[in-house]
Amino acid sequence: MRIRARVLWVPLLILLAPTQLLASEFDCLADWAEGLAPSLLSSTAVSSSIAYGPYLLRYYDKSKSVLAMNEETKNILFYDVSGYLSGTSDLALHQQPTDYEITFGIRSWWDSLDLENEIKVYIDGDLANTFLISKDESGNNASPYWGEYENITITYPATSTPLEVKIISDGGLSELRDPKIANVELEPGSENYQSIGTTINPYWSSSSASISFINTEAKRALNNLGQREYWFAASDCITKGDPISVLATSYENTHHPEAFSFEPPLTNRPYYPSHTYVLADFQQIGKMSLLVSELAPYAFQSDSLLKDGKIKFYSREDELSEWADVTALLLTDDTGCILARKTLIGDFNNDSKPDAFFLCTGTDYYGVTGEIDYGESGNRILLSTESGIYENRAITTDYPYTYSHGGAAFDFNHDGNLDVLATDKGLSEFINGRWIISDKRFGKPYLLLGDGQGNFVFDDSLSDKFGPSDFPDIFSLEVLDANNDGKLDIWTNESASDRETSYILYNNDGDFEDTTRSYLPIDLKYTNAMDTLLVGSDLFTIYINVDYSHEEYYWGVAIQKVNLDTLENELIYSHDGLYDNGCGKHSAGVKTSWFPWLYYENGMIGPRNTCEGIAIPISQN
Repeated sequence: MRIRARVLWVPLLILLAPTQLLASEFDCLADWAEGLAPSLLSSTAVSSSIAYGPYLLRYYDKSKSVLAMNEETKNILFYDVSGYLSGTSDLALHQQPTDYEITFGIRSWWDSLDLENEIKVYIDGDLANTFLISKDESGNNASPYWGEYENITITYPATSTPLEVKIISDGGLSELRDPKIANVELEPGSENYQSIGTTINPYWSSSSASISFINTEAKRALNNLGQREYWFAASDCITKGDPISVLATSYENTHHPEAFSFEPPLTNRPYYPSHTYVLADFQQIGKMSLLVSELAPYAFQSDSLLKDGKIKFYSREDELSEWADVTALLLTDDTGCILARKTLIGDFNNDSKPDAFFLCTGTDYYGVTGEIDYGESGNRILLSTESGIYENRAITTDYPYTYSHGGAAFDFNHDGNLDVLATDKGLSEFINGRWIISDKRFGKPYLLLGDGQGNFVFDDSLSDKFGPSDFPDIFSLEVLDANNDGKLDIWTNESASDRETSYILYNNDGDFEDTTRSYLPIDLKYTNAMDTLLVGSDLFTIYINVDYSHEEYYWGVAIQKVNLDTLENELIYSHDGLYDNGCGKHSAGVKTSWFPWLYYENGMIGPRNTCEGIAIPISQN
């Protein structure tokens, strides 16, 4: 099979002059790099940048090397040109696209239900082609079986020698052989050596396990150093604006006027995609950055030794750009909890910079550890510092484990310091086949009273306000001004099967009593709330249909609209079953049946993750 790759840009016959701003930033970077690594980048005289096709180049004559910025891909490259200058190597950068042939053989594993397998090919991070492999139904093979190898040739025009080919087999298991670029053999990448099931094969790919192959020969001379967004920030050459303010509550920061909906970056094995993603001006440059907390493999794999999640920061130039990983610029300790379900943005140490409090739920599965379930995790916080590097702390209380599916940050006691109200769903633990009350869990919503320096004191003064049960099964929780009277109210959802309810505890001059409780209408099918959002006097809430007859038991999702003045309500959106929208790439390759977070933007409401492709027009009341 011969394929010509899709090219998302028009070949440049004449280089359009880059903006003066980017040229200035690149010159700043090139000077900084020469001072940082003189053994790799050094000149005998002062040099300046030149335009070459889609590149800005800085040539260092003493070290015979080039620093290049690709205006199309927005990447920074290091190029050792000594081989080219001596005549022993071909030129690796071109003014106009040159065709490269990528070749490999591929076959798929067919079971009785599979009919075709979609293969995605990424070259240097760009989706170059998608094609289908169809099952041979001649009847000569009994399922399951390996199909025959198909030989694939992809013609890929590029202005630099391709360095990496990544393969994702979206329809099931596939196996590659003999991957090459321009007849040069490629070597398996390090990520290929993760197990699929119980097998490690660096040439196997599946929907949850991409594989990459490296052009080692080319990388000896040419290295893609990554996105310029990272390097401009690392060199302090990035254009800066006034820092974006931090607002008074986590709800307000989630829906900050400067925030926006987006598609989050992909997660590499062995970690699982983050359940939470929030925006704030973490770099203090007048631009929103993204914070995620990738899930630990232990969250879903009881035999995994990787019990900590991984916290990451990302930044991007604009909405058309890819997210650049800038974690190394903001964090030295990237330890995350097992499963961070929600992130609260606020100024917890009173320095006018955004901090992040992670509400964590632990393993989320019965019997994962054989000892402790629905918890085995504490919450965490990232605190800003004068250096710009965030301090990563574990939150400690007398109750080391929590299942904090919901919560909010606000100044509860009006002392000028930010506090946290968090849920703890359930009190007992599943130990040796029995439910046993655990003294390591509190089992009800609780307060953490902040001291303005990122420290907290456990407080139960609100814990008895949530429902008639001694141990209410509070699932989700938010704090917002629901009736626009200038006072913060508490919205919550109780998910116990015999009392699935949602209600608001209205603020009566600081008191939250039964007399201020207002129960909200709830659908009979979609009952477990995930997130809520107020637009005018209308409250919009994501509800899940939990159906344990399906392996993906969050089997349906709906958005409910409730007018808080009249309690008139309707489902403005509902869906049951798996989505076929390609967003499985954000959930470890598994098709999704729901979404966790709401966002209102430009008169439309829908998931914060734009990959879902759902946007519902609404009118404000």
